[in-house]
Amino acid sequence: MCQLSPFRSGAALVCALALAACSESPTASPDADPAPTSIALSEGSLTFAALGDTARVTAIVRDQNGETMTGVAVTWSSSSGSVASVSSTGLVMSTGNGNATISASAGNAESELGVAVSQVPVRLRFSPDPVTLENVEDTVTVVATIVDANENPMPPEPVTWVSNAPDTVEVSDAGLVRAVTDGRTFLAAMSGGVSGELAAFVGDEVVVIGSVSPSPMIVGAEAVVRGLGFSPVALENVVELDGFPAEVTSASSVELRIVVPDADCSPPRQGELAVAARGMNDTTEAAVRPEVLESLAVGEGAFVVDGCIHLGAGNATERYLVGILSSSEVPSSLTAARLASRAGSRLVAAPARQTSIRTVDGSRTGTATSGGVRFSAPPGPSGTEAVQSTAVRAGPALDLEGAIAARPDQSGEADIRAAERAWLATLGGATPSLAGPATGPLRAPPNEGETLDLTVPESCDAGTDVRAVVRHVGNAAAFLEDIDNPMTAFTDAQYEDLDAQLAATTLPVLRDYFGDFADVDDNERVLVLLTKEVNERENLAGFVFSGDLVSPVSCANSNEAEIFYGLTPDTAGVHGTARTRESLLVTYPPLIAHELTHILQFTTFFRDNVQVKSTWELEGGATLAEQLVGYDVLGHGPRQNLGFSAWEAGQDPDWYRDWVVDMALYFGFKGEDPPEPNAPEQCSWVGLPPANDGPCENQRAVYGVPSMLLRWVLDENGTNAEDDAALMTALTGSSTRGLENLEQTTGEDRVSLLVRFGASLWADDRPGLGNWIPSWNVFDIFEKDNINPDAQLRPYTRTGAEPTLDVLVRAASNAYLLWTPPELHDPTSLRIRTQVDNEPLPEHMVLWVLRIQ
Repeated sequence: MCQLSPFRSGAALVCALALAACSESPTASPDADPAPTSIALSEGSLTFAALGDTARVTAIVRDQNGETMTGVAVTWSSSSGSVASVSSTGLVMSTGNGNATISASAGNAESELGVAVSQVPVRLRFSPDPVTLENVEDTVTVVATIVDANENPMPPEPVTWVSNAPDTVEVSDAGLVRAVTDGRTFLAAMSGGVSGELAAFVGDEVVVIGSVSPSPMIVGAEAVVRGLGFSPVALENVVELDGFPAEVTSASSVELRIVVPDADCSPPRQGELAVAARGMNDTTEAAVRPEVLESLAVGEGAFVVDGCIHLGAGNATERYLVGILSSSEVPSSLTAARLASRAGSRLVAAPARQTSIRTVDGSRTGTATSGGVRFSAPPGPSGTEAVQSTAVRAGPALDLEGAIAARPDQSGEADIRAAERAWLATLGGATPSLAGPATGPLRAPPNEGETLDLTVPESCDAGTDVRAVVRHVGNAAAFLEDIDNPMTAFTDAQYEDLDAQLAATTLPVLRDYFGDFADVDDNERVLVLLTKEVNERENLAGFVFSGDLVSPVSCANSNEAEIFYGLTPDTAGVHGTARTRESLLVTYPPLIAHELTHILQFTTFFRDNVQVKSTWELEGGATLAEQLVGYDVLGHGPRQNLGFSAWEAGQDPDWYRDWVVDMALYFGFKGEDPPEPNAPEQCSWVGLPPANDGPCENQRAVYGVPSMLLRWVLDENGTNAEDDAALMTALTGSSTRGLENLEQTTGEDRVSLLVRFGASLWADDRPGLGNWIPSWNVFDIFEKDNINPDAQLRPYTRTGAEPTLDVLVRAASNAYLLWTPPELHDPTSLRIRTQVDNEPLPEHMVLWVLRIQ
């Protein structure tokens, strides 16, 4: 007997349905070879309302043990092919009114379902249609046929006829039409519960548009065109709105149903509707508007991936920030885009409609429209320094030129990362294992005064051998000096201070956010080697090399240790640029925090066998680490909306400097030279030269801006430092990389992330716009009296009703436009397209708008 699942409920699922849907063959021994014993059908019964309708029925064959059998041939049959047919794959088609039984069999098992076919009348079909009488007193008989949804005729029923203009044409109960005088009208008929109309002409035929509804028509929705002289065959009618074709879904000689076309992102307006049929045509003016108009509040934005945003009418003081984003992650990607706009008519516009959707950032409710997703600043109180954003403060301008000159561009570190990637590529995709048990020169806690033979690597195959002396062994680190250095690096007291900083703050913070050290050398410390070899390399303050974490079998130059290679004091400039102890002591705490973060990142990759992260993730994470340690040192914390005074306090050591300097470079700052006019849109932060060959100072591209993206992501997805640490650890240890990593780990798509981060770089803490980056007050930091105005983000500006802009946009960057419409501006549609042929842009191009006033 067929058994029903105990998890199915409802009174309908009882024995009757079970017997209709499955049956069993005679019981077979459980130990016998599997044999078809029962068949379960996907449908218990079928009902069709029109001939030619189809439905797919599937059959699940089970053996004597209740296991599903695959590859078993099922034979299908119908008890009445004149009512319903069935194919060899279970496709049932209605062929005539009545009842039939569909059977499925396999071996000795069989199952059945009932089919009922009963045509339902849908409309009247006329012949001829339209009626055309050349002369007065001409006659013709019109036959009205009731048809179902598939145009199949049904048994005739009595017809009631009416002429809309009996003085033009008359019609009898039998459908005999007589011409009375020249003119045009329509006839109506009712039969079998349905009705219909057709056009009638005496004399010349014409196509006439009588009315269009609704008014205004809604883009993407159905509209009805009423008139005379259309073709009853839908495909024989050509309907256009402002030259753009509309799909005709159904037709008669007096009515067309269409889908209103987009008309290339046009605003609410009076458009031209044209209908052509049977060699004739007519046009009329028709009101039309987009499905949704964005009526944005101040501080609210919307983004679209189809390149078109429809803004509602303005009253007097509206201003907007318009963004054109490339969500590509290919640094060499540079896309030409044209922003165009068109003002419409406020008389046609209707109130904006919007529909609730999932939150766009995990904590805030967003709204979606047919064209896009709304966004705004996250909720929550501003920090203690938020008041500073309400007025420009007087004060000395920060010497950005000096800050940049004092900080190497780190292109030397890029060479190290490139060497690592080349080494890993030689392994054919295999992840090297961490070294251990340690066999290298640093395999045990070193003793002060001990000398060690080490290699300062350039790659796994190239480097310089040095002899180093252990100068100081602390609780967190052992400090070594190249014996060939031009002078003693630091005093014992200075080493003690550096070690105390590492033990009390730096290492605990890094472990919280980036994981723990593997201690591949078993000495329970990190190693700091100060060597002239770093001084002699260009554009390098210090570095770590991931090959040091594995055995020499995997990387020949491995020192098998967690080791940082740093600059050494050289007041005479014997080995490159002259450097004093004091200058290095200021830069070392954040620099060591940065580089030890790389050790933790690579430790995670090798230990957990996950792919190495993108360069911007590595350097952005390490630059964020400087900020995180700085919080602890200076008594700051996340989501405190820190402004200029707090940022300035983090300059000596420079815990906070890098992200502001790097953002200034990304915004096109060039020191004494005029700022780059094509920044930031032609620049990028997702890669280094030569792939990122934009006009900005791109050697620092992957440092500060990505660090602020990560800071912003942490702000958006947590409420405290513990949340931040957990998310950063997850980002570091995930199995994905780049923007995909952000998507997978946060559960949010890259477009939403990049749009809101891009808006944050300009909008954060501007009066009335909200606290977009809860940890920092970007507006306060970048005020013109605090930092060179050339270092600020400088949007293009436009006024007038219909702004335009031609730009080139590089990967993960935005072109910004400040648009001030005229007072009482009409609803306006903004769109982005290709510059040359006005075609849609690639999918990675995104348009967004933020209302700022």
